[in-house]
Amino acid sequence: MILTLTSYLGSAFTLKAIWGLVDISYAVPALLNVFVLLKLSPIVVQETKAYFQKNSSESKGFYREKTNVAS
Repeated sequence: MILTLTSYLGSAFTLKAIWGLVDISYAVPALLNVFVLLKLSPIVVQETKAYFQKNSSESKGFYREKTNVAS
């Protein structure tokens, strides 16, 4: 069915119109992703702060301090 539809569109429309449809078909999911990223960014910031506050009591910074082990 998709092959039939694209064959018809390719034969009935100009090349410029087809490329316009292709551009729209790429833009719609990209715009949806941007919307979702903007909507979720406060939650990501909140969870990131909570994660680092929880782990800051366990170690300082990203790396744990080395301890001397008697050999």
